[in-house]
Amino acid sequence: MASSRRSKEEENFLNVTFMVFKHSRQALRCIVDREISPVKLQNVVLIHMNKLGRLSPTQQKILKPPQGVELRSEHLDITLMTCLLRHIVKMNIHDHVVPVRTDHSDEAAVSTIKFYRNKIAHATDHSFSDSEFNKICDDVIKANLEFSTSLFDACHEGNKSLVEVLIQEGVPVNEANHSGFTPLHIASHEGHTNVVELLLSKGATEVVNKGNENGSSPLHLASHEGHIEIVELLLQNGANVHQVNNLKTSTPLHLAVHENHKDVVELLLKSGAKVNEQNKNGSTALHLASYNGHTEITQLLFENGADVNQCKSDNRSPLHLACREGRVDIVRLLCEHKACVDQKDNDGRTALFYAEKYKRSEIIEILQQASNPAV
Repeated sequence: MASSRRSKEEENFLNVTFMVFKHSRQALRCIVDREISPVKLQNVVLIHMNKLGRLSPTQQKILKPPQGVELRSEHLDITLMTCLLRHIVKMNIHDHVVPVRTDHSDEAAVSTIKFYRNKIAHATDHSFSDSEFNKICDDVIKANLEFSTSLFDACHEGNKSLVEVLIQEGVPVNEANHSGFTPLHIASHEGHTNVVELLLSKGATEVVNKGNENGSSPLHLASHEGHIEIVELLLQNGANVHQVNNLKTSTPLHLAVHENHKDVVELLLKSGAKVNEQNKNGSTALHLASYNGHTEITQLLFENGADVNQCKSDNRSPLHLACREGRVDIVRLLCEHKACVDQKDNDGRTALFYAEKYKRSEIIEILQQASNPAV
């Protein structure tokens, strides 16, 4: 009985196929998006459709999606992307030869990928020797890098395999782009937990508290987006829970509260976040929760020692904000925790003033009851 186990040569073929049809396809997207603006791709294709040569019905269907569906580069395979670059961008692409290694042009990189795509598609025995495998890998990795497939792109897409390849090729893990974002910032913001974990294991702990141009750390970004697993990973690897950004001197707690990410708020508080920390406007987490009507988070903040009467720089308390915004449940909760109903802001206005100004009848009743509990 014949063995069903694959040979080494067959494994080589499968590995090369995966590299070309996944990694290189994603790499090729970078150059397509660079040469043809993603927001204009659909119109550009329609304008130049007659220049694309003979297309199969399937290819035509992909390039002319149904109404309401926007054509994007991720919808395209290697053949279609090459077709667009050749006929619309006017790249000199060769299908049947691998360019010399000293050629670092985009055309050479695209030609390399197209050559190996064709080689795989027309292979009869579905196997590559070790020497073939090594040459193809070298050529394909070089082409991917020539595409300017940066670590930032791979982290943005959540492509862990490509991130690993790029790091192995010597791409710096902690280099920042023009906006001060490191790959760790990108992966943390986009919610790619496995990529964040990989970057941290490859030295990104050195920049775990680095701020971007706005002073936001990876923890700020993950907290704002509600990526609880990434927040936990960053904290385990030395992220500073008290760090403030440059915009409003907000902490990760401020951002998580503002965006109503209760699980993140709870984790940050357990990790030592200061519940009554103020941003540059004097707002605490309780101000932000009250303003936005986040009742569950408001209760959680009280359970962790939030000061109900702490005021902003304009002397407004959380109660002022909740009354102005019509947050009935929040007003009731604040009053239950002994909010000062008579507190005046810098304009001499109490919470009742705002409730009356905006005709919040139910809130007016709650405030009157809080002012005269015996009535």
